[in-house]
Amino acid sequence: GEDIFCHTFAVCAWVLMCRVSNVAELRGAHLSWENDSIVISMVKHKADQEGERTDPKHCYANPFNPSACVVTAFAIYFAVYGAPTARHNAVFEGSRQHDRFVDAVRRVLENNPRLKAEMDRLGITAEDVAAHSFRKGGRSYAQGGTTGGPSTPSILLRGLWALEGLDKKYVRYEAAADQFIGRILAMLDINSPDFAVLCPHFDVIDETVTDAVRCCFPGAPIELECVLVNCLASLVY
Repeated sequence: GEDIFCHTFAVCAWVLMCRVSNVAELRGAHLSWENDSIVISMVKHKADQEGERTDPKHCYANPFNPSACVVTAFAIYFAVYGAPTARHNAVFEGSRQHDRFVDAVRRVLENNPRLKAEMDRLGITAEDVAAHSFRKGGRSYAQGGTTGGPSTPSILLRGLWALEGLDKKYVRYEAAADQFIGRILAMLDINSPDFAVLCPHFDVIDETVTDAVRCCFPGAPIELECVLVNCLASLVY
């Protein structure tokens, strides 16, 4: 029963490189669709307590690896648990989502023989893996997983880390850098033309498609329709 929640929560934490508390606080109003990506806006976080820097985070589909695809993850989660029925409603309903996620991750690590054997080989235990591991892992992968990785300031802006010194004064968010990071974190191969792949989509969004969206995600507000149409396309694909 926790698997779908845990998977969606983990993929969100990875692609956003953010604290799990930020993932737990996601609301329907924070999700939108822009061109070929889900855009997630963080209204308030540790490095910006006043909510002055709400740079959008572009998150991309991966049709080659659905288990790493944030669009597919949202689609499965909303199909099972329901999409937010109002803009202010939480994506992950309920309290103590941080603890729920950590408990689920450790349970998986302890009960999966293949993973347990690998951890034994590395000399670590399930207790060594925490919610912050996804934030650290996302940054390490984005910055060190390729020889043509993104700049450090763009990584800091994506992960909601504070800029210091001259960077704080002179470096500002730019969408292109965030889009580049978004595709890396979607686990798309930077050395392949498929790095620029489009997400699964409907050629024509007609009444049949919109009826299917209402059937699969009942009660969702009109503001989420574009997100849910593309979620449905990935789910069908």
